[in-house]
Amino acid sequence: MTSCEIMRGMSVRGVVMGCGRALTIALAFVVSFAWSGRAFAAGELEADGQNFRAKMLEEIRRESPAAAEEIEQGDVLRDEGRMQEALPHYEEAARQLPGSSHPSRRICSVQGALGRKKEAVAACESALAKSQTPTNQAALALALTIEPSTPTERQRAVDLADRAAASDDLNGLFTKCQVALAADDMPRFQQAAGRLGQLAPSSPETHMMLSLRALSLDSPLAARKELDRARELGASDAELAMLEKAIDDNTPFYVAMWPATKSFLLVWLSLGVVVTLLGLALSSITRKVAHDLPAQRTGHAHGSTAWVRRAYRVVLWLACVLFYLTLPILVASTIALAIGLFYVFMAIGRIPIQIMLVVGLVAIVTVFSTLKSLFVKVDDSDPGERIDLSKHPKLDALLEEVAKKVGTRKVDTVFLTPGTELAVFERGGLGARLRGAQVERCLILGAAVLKDMRLLELKAILAHEYGHFQNEDTAGGTFALAVRRSIMKLIIGLARGGAATWYNPAWWLVRGFFALFLRVSHGASRLQEILADRWAAFSYGAEAFEGGLTHAVRRGVMFEAVANASIKDAIDNKRSISNLYGHKPNDSFKWDALEEEVQESLNRTASPYDSHPAPTERFALVRKLDAPTPETEDANAKAWSIFEDRGDIERRFTKEMLSDVEAQLGVRLYAPAKPSTPAESTEDTAAAE
Repeated sequence: MTSCEIMRGMSVRGVVMGCGRALTIALAFVVSFAWSGRAFAAGELEADGQNFRAKMLEEIRRESPAAAEEIEQGDVLRDEGRMQEALPHYEEAARQLPGSSHPSRRICSVQGALGRKKEAVAACESALAKSQTPTNQAALALALTIEPSTPTERQRAVDLADRAAASDDLNGLFTKCQVALAADDMPRFQQAAGRLGQLAPSSPETHMMLSLRALSLDSPLAARKELDRARELGASDAELAMLEKAIDDNTPFYVAMWPATKSFLLVWLSLGVVVTLLGLALSSITRKVAHDLPAQRTGHAHGSTAWVRRAYRVVLWLACVLFYLTLPILVASTIALAIGLFYVFMAIGRIPIQIMLVVGLVAIVTVFSTLKSLFVKVDDSDPGERIDLSKHPKLDALLEEVAKKVGTRKVDTVFLTPGTELAVFERGGLGARLRGAQVERCLILGAAVLKDMRLLELKAILAHEYGHFQNEDTAGGTFALAVRRSIMKLIIGLARGGAATWYNPAWWLVRGFFALFLRVSHGASRLQEILADRWAAFSYGAEAFEGGLTHAVRRGVMFEAVANASIKDAIDNKRSISNLYGHKPNDSFKWDALEEEVQESLNRTASPYDSHPAPTERFALVRKLDAPTPETEDANAKAWSIFEDRGDIERRFTKEMLSDVEAQLGVRLYAPAKPSTPAESTEDTAAAE
């Protein structure tokens, strides 16, 4: 008879009492499961129990077939939970075989199940007196643990269980686990459960014990793993419910979250690797496909170029998803590191207040900036002075002409700015498209870029910008734009809050992701620029586009430098300025150095993080297109000719810029000048000063 038979239905208080900690529910469950009318499931313990029962019945049948029949009838009733009805059959078998220990051990089993400790112990003592087998030792050991039990009884039970398990008897090892739990002897229990795991790895009961062992070692994740293994081997959810509850109750929330967290981190890391590798590959491929001549005289993507564009969209979308997956990692890791550092100092026994204040401040700023980056309000304010196109018919006609040339709708709004900007964008975005509304197309045109620019060059640059509309570069990028705004807001928030420091891991993570996002998004942007360049070249000639881009780069470098030098010269010499666009600094101004800077900008080598290819690369690509300037174009017309009020525009912006200087320095530099006629040039205005 096995310990399974002895302990069916016994009170488990002896096992539960004295264990303490949070193992109580689990221990009660294991005992009630293993000895409450359920046979072992498939595995080594099942095979061992079946072999023992077969040998026992064969032995009894040889001596008394009638006694064997009584045992079998009693077993049927006992297995059905009818302990009181089973008892007379075992007692009758004991009368027929007074020298056999088997009936006495059966009597011990049902008496224990009925809660009669005294009778159960007496029956097991009788069985052990008749035969000193490991099975009888195990049976008495378990009977002694029925509550109430004394320290002496528990110690004797431990000794008996040790003897029963000495020869690696599976039933003895299983009993040793139970008795060790009852005696609150965790080292003995852990040793026995470990040995049972080696000898009976296919039994669900073994893995229940191993689950308890892991729980006693404060390893709830390992306990969960063993419980799952027990379920795989045949243990039902009902049988594991109490043990599972014990594991849940003793698993800290951060440990319970670890499997999901680990999966999340694995997905995040895998996605980061995929985006990085694809971004690098696409960057290399883009450089190759950019040199492929287009099949049509347009800037549309075809063949391999179209494939690369689609691939970039997918990778860019994945990069955006990666950003939002990174945010919870930023918050969680920042909080965890701050708390972990606090506990480290507590363990050391000394908490440096100043260091903890710095850590706390950095953590608060990081978390706040991260959460705040999710809510970026889009600035829909006008980027410049809105131009009434009805009052500028030449400009309106120019915009219409270029739009038709590229085959797209012209811009709806033009914003004039003081600087050298020349760009397009759309307002309305995804919301307007979902409503079926037409988005507003906008052009930003800097007054400073028009100085000395030919009209043909302006047309070519506008064709480039319209090419972005034609290729839908300004549409469908709402997700990427939102992510870019969020990243920038996060970086600015960390910097302003003092959290952009080398000892803040979140800062390094943000910087790393920003570099990755730039690599991917700017790689896509460079391809967009190359295709838009083709629209410009095929519309107005490669030479016109090259001249326009060269002029835009030159003015971008020179205007700010010359304007700043002019303002400084005016302050130093107490002079006034009426038109900053034509004002020249004094003779000491280093024009040669400025020209070198212009050439450096034109001849620079683009990095993988640049949003635009290098000018020289763009020039080389459009020269390969065989795109001559249309003969109908006037190569001598000036860009400023599309405005009738050039002088008024320049003076208005001059006043605006010098008013900012006055607000900052308290120095009044602007001097209103006599309005110029349309024929007056900027140089004439400058000379008048």
